[in-house]
Amino acid sequence: MFQSLRTVRLRTGEPVSAAVIRGPDDEWAERIERMLLHKGDPWNWQNSELLRRNCGVGANFFVLHREGVPFANIMIIETGGVALLGHVWTAPADRGAGGSSLLMELAMNEFRARGGRAVFLGTEFDSIAWRYYRRRGFELVEPGSGYMAFYYQARTRGRRMDRDDCRGGEGDDCGGGGNDCRGGSDDDCRGGGGSEFERDWFGASEGVIEPLDWPHWAAAAPLCLGDFGDVVRLAGVQLIGRRSSEEPLLRLLRDERGDGAARELPKTVVLRDANGPAVLGLASRQRHPLWPKTEILDVFCHPRWWHRAPAMIAALGSQTRGGLASPGRSETTAPIQIASDDSCRTIAYMDEGQREKRAILEQAGLRETAVLNKWVPRTAAAGERMNVSVFTSD
Repeated sequence: MFQSLRTVRLRTGEPVSAAVIRGPDDEWAERIERMLLHKGDPWNWQNSELLRRNCGVGANFFVLHREGVPFANIMIIETGGVALLGHVWTAPADRGAGGSSLLMELAMNEFRARGGRAVFLGTEFDSIAWRYYRRRGFELVEPGSGYMAFYYQARTRGRRMDRDDCRGGEGDDCGGGGNDCRGGSDDDCRGGGGSEFERDWFGASEGVIEPLDWPHWAAAAPLCLGDFGDVVRLAGVQLIGRRSSEEPLLRLLRDERGDGAARELPKTVVLRDANGPAVLGLASRQRHPLWPKTEILDVFCHPRWWHRAPAMIAALGSQTRGGLASPGRSETTAPIQIASDDSCRTIAYMDEGQREKRAILEQAGLRETAVLNKWVPRTAAAGERMNVSVFTSD
């Protein structure tokens, strides 16, 4: 659905039109796909899905255009007031004219007016774009990270995002500024807004297990970027450390839905707040990228919800329970039978010493067979590296 917003004026003095295209919209789909074609896969697949199908999420493509020809874009994908922001792009011939700044102001304020609570994004650490977002009030999720969050309740307090916050910068081609940002120094990267938001977002009293779908894509960002201890989260899609759900879950979504084939059992499931959109846990089974006839079993939960991990693994294909675990099903310490071909082995990775996950993997019939010494950095700032335990099936 096309919605005209208003006419804005570039620094050159040229008036151009601002609009938002809310997917699905067949008329605008091809224009936006063509504008963002340089993104490559899986992003081109994602754009096509969101622009051409009703995916059950708020798919918003904010554009500047001249008589229907778009030349700048910002995408906001939202579920329950939580959004992923991406595809910030301006045509080379129009860079430096303030278009991205104008569009960012419109997009962020429009999302806030519709009840937006938090926006998450990722960019290269200490890049021009990174400094631009810092000046806009985005907070680092941890020191040294390119992943950022903007919490409306803490940052706006009745104040609209203002073009002047950019101080001359613009998205992918802004300049200057260094670490001079309104969000504070690199160490001051976790504001009170994040803590307040997380207490509310993860305050569920009951969870339901369901196959991964588009509404979980943005809603999983607070879990994947949260400071919840585990470093090895979903190894099969390289979700290691505090990384956004954006690309890893997009690849899982494409694997689950991209070929259009009906599956008797899902390959990825989520544990969702039974009364809201928050994702409380994730579990998946993926083919190992190196070893034939081998699957990677992954499971990651919010600290309060590890007791549901056995049911999540069972939902991936249990020979004893079968199908999706129902939300009311009681937890048990009975062995979890992982359904697979007898010739297919299962491998899992975890932080060495993570007791909850160890117990769950052992319950699933896996045993520790190796330790990878100092294998992954503990934080985005690198420094200390940590050991990774390897579990395999018999």
